[in-house]
Amino acid sequence: MIVRTMAALIDTLHQDHKNYAVLLNLLSAEADKLERGQEPDFVRMYDIANYMVSYPDTYHHPHEELIFDVLGALEPDCSEQVLELNNEHRQLAVTGQTLKAAVNGVINGAIIPMDRILENARAYIDLLWKHMDMEEGSIFPKAKNTLEDSEWQLINDKISQVEDPLFGDVVLTQYQKLYEGIIRNSDT
Repeated sequence: MIVRTMAALIDTLHQDHKNYAVLLNLLSAEADKLERGQEPDFVRMYDIANYMVSYPDTYHHPHEELIFDVLGALEPDCSEQVLELNNEHRQLAVTGQTLKAAVNGVINGAIIPMDRILENARAYIDLLWKHMDMEEGSIFPKAKNTLEDSEWQLINDKISQVEDPLFGDVVLTQYQKLYEGIIRNSDT
């Protein structure tokens, strides 16, 4: 098992947030097209939503919740924020699945109002930005300053080590087109 220090774990979560920001910007650009009456890249939107409900909801958020739970138990003044963040993880999962299903429907020929797709995309984008801002601005710094090595080790022992399928060393085939789009956008 890989042993992560507190700094490495927080750095990994922070890097994940930077990666998610790239995806949120891409998703927002597609939503902007939709809002202007242009046709967005629905496949890109689907790939982003699919990734977000597959990797962050399955691995990243549960890792954060381990930190939240320990921090909330040690610092009662954080318990309200911890509860809100945990609730937002559930909201993000539902909102992400809703967006994924709607975009998948469009791709597969279903008649879905474009304003619903736009509403779903904006709701997901807004919630995740707000969520990451609270984690980065409040909870992560508090965790760094509060948790001791023994708490970090307890958290580390419960973490499943999984390679990020989009931003890791090996990009899964299902995310190859999205990865290429990210590279193209970073070159401009």
